[in-house]
Amino acid sequence: MGTVTLLKKPDFSLDAVIYEPTETAAWVQFVRIGESRAMCMLGEELESFLVFTLMRFTRRTDLFSIVLALKFLDASTEYTGRKKECALAEVGDVSLILAGLFPERSRKLGVPASYFPEMGRMAFSDLADFFGRSKLKSLEKLYRKAGNGFPSMMDVLLAAREKKLEQHIAEELLQKADSQYLARMIFPSQTS
Repeated sequence: MGTVTLLKKPDFSLDAVIYEPTETAAWVQFVRIGESRAMCMLGEELESFLVFTLMRFTRRTDLFSIVLALKFLDASTEYTGRKKECALAEVGDVSLILAGLFPERSRKLGVPASYFPEMGRMAFSDLADFFGRSKLKSLEKLYRKAGNGFPSMMDVLLAAREKKLEQHIAEELLQKADSQYLARMIFPSQTS
């Protein structure tokens, strides 16, 4: 593992970029940086879930064109079996990526910043219920944990990204998405 320092504009601090030998190792490192900054340890199961979600969706070019509400509605009312499973997983995963890495996207869509966390938690909850009805208890447990752990995974991604969050988005995510990381950033004296 080597370290390279990137030169940025003078008004920015210099950050080291760490190159990892594999894509998986790079995402693990990214998540661990987020965990450290957010002061939030996900645990092995959620950390792995988040790493594999990042690996699956960062290669997609259609990430911003997925209509989450429509896909969720179709999954809830029209789809069955494997198609339902895939649609709910996609809604949850895309919501997690957007909530944690691109929360500003909500403004472009004309929805509140809490839209992505709400959609993601609903999708993971419905997916857990789906697996419960299918008697797939280990998957039910995983997606129940992903739904409950959504705010923590979102916090890790928010902390890992370098771009500072706009104040109104941060306040809304704090208020409606249970972000402990943002609570510490906005109200540091009240959370120590």
